[in-house]
Amino acid sequence: MLKQIVSHQHQRRHPFPSKLHLPTLTTSAKSLFSFSPIKSSVLPPSIPIVKLSPIKHTSNSSKSMKKTYTKEEVNQLLLMKQVEVDYLKGTVMQQQAVLVMQQVYPGRVRQQLNAKEDCRKQKPSQKLTRDGLGKVLTMPELMEETAAHEKVLEDAVWEKEARWLAQGDQAERIAEWKVQMKECNAKNEKWKERLKEAVQKWEEDHAAAKKAKQMLKEWEKTHPKPLQKWPKFSKLPVIPKPKLPTQRPDNEDGEFIDVKNIVDSDEDED
Repeated sequence: MLKQIVSHQHQRRHPFPSKLHLPTLTTSAKSLFSFSPIKSSVLPPSIPIVKLSPIKHTSNSSKSMKKTYTKEEVNQLLLMKQVEVDYLKGTVMQQQAVLVMQQVYPGRVRQQLNAKEDCRKQKPSQKLTRDGLGKVLTMPELMEETAAHEKVLEDAVWEKEARWLAQGDQAERIAEWKVQMKECNAKNEKWKERLKEAVQKWEEDHAAAKKAKQMLKEWEKTHPKPLQKWPKFSKLPVIPKPKLPTQRPDNEDGEFIDVKNIVDSDEDED
């Protein structure tokens, strides 16, 4: 029996064990390593699990153990135990791999479900009577809610059209903005050099006043050190980068309708 176990152990070993599972991964678990959504027909990856106790105990194991063993018998017993340990270790590793694969599957499904829920939240709801009860069309509450709902839909359509139309002019605005920023940076560099020269001249004058043994505090009051916050040394503000319009302008002229002078068709017939 020892020879069978040892031969089975040698047959199970492979110089590249990961290659043995490649066919399984390319069939049952390929959806876990793809960016495409998982279909409902795809089942979780199933990897065959080896039995925990494939080695059957003989009837001689219940007999009393020998008190003395030869060196060859001890080596055989140790080899059998080592084979069993290696076999069980490989089984545990395979079970852990199954658990990892099973955890990846619900994680991908959860992400896919979360993406669908977020997509539904972004779409405006078309329901005005959420309680399911009937409403009179002339109710002020329903009319206000309908007007607000229509305004939301109009703003969404306008924003989509405005962004589509503005994309053509966006490149020109970006190019003009880059030219303005280049000029602004050039002026800032000139003012930076001017500040550096002014500070250097002030330090020279300060050293000369100190050498002449003048009162430095009184001299510094009349000759303050140049600072960057001074208007002639301050940097130009950063020009904001042009963005696509996201809000509808409020100065649009609408059509005026005189509601008071509207007469129903039934009254005209009368």
